[in-house]
Amino acid sequence: MMILLIVGVLLFGRDLPDVGRKLGRTLAQFRRGLQDFKDQLDRDSTIRDLRDTVHDTVRDVKQAAAVPRQLADPATALRNLATDAMHAPLDQPATSQPATGLPATGLPAAPAAEAPPAAPAPAPDPATDGRRSD
Repeated sequence: MMILLIVGVLLFGRDLPDVGRKLGRTLAQFRRGLQDFKDQLDRDSTIRDLRDTVHDTVRDVKQAAAVPRQLADPATALRNLATDAMHAPLDQPATSQPATGLPATGLPAAPAAEAPPAAPAPAPDPATDGRRSD
């Protein structure tokens, strides 16, 4: 810090206070301009939408990059999916974004398999006339 003071005195001499003031004003004006620019970026809906689109794209690319890892290690993917299902609230199905990194498909769930119909009762044997022989 002392070196800067000595260099400043040597270069500017008596004008050092004026140079310091001007430099301070210039820096403050630059900061205000930069802040105004940032505020305008936040206000402009087109740029905000573009920024949101870029963030969504980055998230989708990260999810797509997780797919090869899930294919390489399906046991871990199933374990993560089961963990998510166990930790999901009981009143909501675990259809939100699974921890496997695979995107949710949005397809309806497959219908539950119906139980096969019961086998019909055997017909009575006409030779015994429906009577049992004990």
